[in-house]
Amino acid sequence: MMRPGPWSRRFVLGLLLCDILFNFTVGLYWLAHAHELPRLAGSSAIARLYRDFAPVDHGYFDQVGQAELGLAAMRTTVVQVLNLSLLAALLRGWAARVPLQIAVGAIVAYSVLFNWTCAAVGGFPNMDEGTAASFAIFLGAGAVPLFGHLYFVLDGWRTARLAMHAHRPPPAGMAAPLLRRAAMAARPMAAREAAE
Repeated sequence: MMRPGPWSRRFVLGLLLCDILFNFTVGLYWLAHAHELPRLAGSSAIARLYRDFAPVDHGYFDQVGQAELGLAAMRTTVVQVLNLSLLAALLRGWAARVPLQIAVGAIVAYSVLFNWTCAAVGGFPNMDEGTAASFAIFLGAGAVPLFGHLYFVLDGWRTARLAMHAHRPPPAGMAAPLLRRAAMAARPMAAREAAE
């Protein structure tokens, strides 16, 4: 298995910073103005972004429901606190980075899958036309956070697995020869020559 390197940590850090920035800007704006986005579309770039996305999911523009509000509230509060904790853990090299990274990745990936499942079970009621292009836009909008955060989980799992293997005791039959070699290596050179 490939060992996670510095590029992996930088990649996670880059994804994390993008998520934090998105949640502090677009996410908080949407949460604060969810029920007035149609009125704000003339003066706000973020409201226009959601207006342009509305044909594939009106739930985030002019038909905001409890599920959308709940997911957005969770992403801009609970997940944001975890994101900031993960950022501190990454920058300071804390061991808590691994479980935090797995938790953040799992929560966000779950929220995307939850959103897709609710839409599919309901027959995509917030979508104007069920065309291939509409589904591509709908799924594409969630694919970036889904796959980015699944990478968080995979990288965290891989890091934890490598750490567990590094601390695993040797198999029962191997312990004695390894201990003898370790004891020999620890003796001063003169004592080793006398023993041989």
